[in-house]
Amino acid sequence: VESLRTEFAAGKGREPTLEEMDRLVSGWLQNEVMYREAKRLGLDQGDEMFRNRLVLKIRDAIFNSVVVPEPTEDDLRAWFDRHRSDYDKPRRFDIQQFLPKLDVDADPAVASQQLAERLGESDADEFRMLLRRYNGRPEGNLRELFGDGFTEKLLAAPLNRWVAAESTSGWRIARVTAAGEAQAADFDMARAQVLIDWRADAGRRAVGAEIDRIRSNFTVLLDLKLPAADAT
Repeated sequence: VESLRTEFAAGKGREPTLEEMDRLVSGWLQNEVMYREAKRLGLDQGDEMFRNRLVLKIRDAIFNSVVVPEPTEDDLRAWFDRHRSDYDKPRRFDIQQFLPKLDVDADPAVASQQLAERLGESDADEFRMLLRRYNGRPEGNLRELFGDGFTEKLLAAPLNRWVAAESTSGWRIARVTAAGEAQAADFDMARAQVLIDWRADAGRRAVGAEIDRIRSNFTVLLDLKLPAADAT
């Protein structure tokens, strides 16, 4: 009743009258009766939306109930040491890419290499409008763009040397025009982010432990019917 009254007052900016309060309670009671009858009839079974809403509600309740203690300085430094690569700044590269237009009958490897040589001789003047530029990209991003094989050939070449090779999306010609240096992370500089990450991980582990505790209240039976192995 207090919850209904408070919600009404927040929405209307005034207290409900006795008649309004009676309607609020009556409406809540009808909804509660229908909810419990639906549960009794098993109408929630097979309803993924209903199931997911309940899962989210209990998960939120668990998240709000767990208490994560404040880490010590040693905790943070240990976390930083275990995840140092997440805070190091990787090398970054400026890349220029040219997408060759190859004849249907042309050998893509030969044609791409010839175009790469022409680009090197002209310093791309005649192709300048067709270049795509990717500045300040870490190696991982280049591997996502081009694939491992192309990226390794590209980064192994001298600066400004055009490389023709097959990428994950076809033949490409590209070159590295600038390469920065990797920077090792400093704990004091990264401490604020380390604290955020430590708390997030501690929270996830605490929630996982609470879910395991709840699961211990149940007996889980798994009956996995796997398809028979092919005798041949």
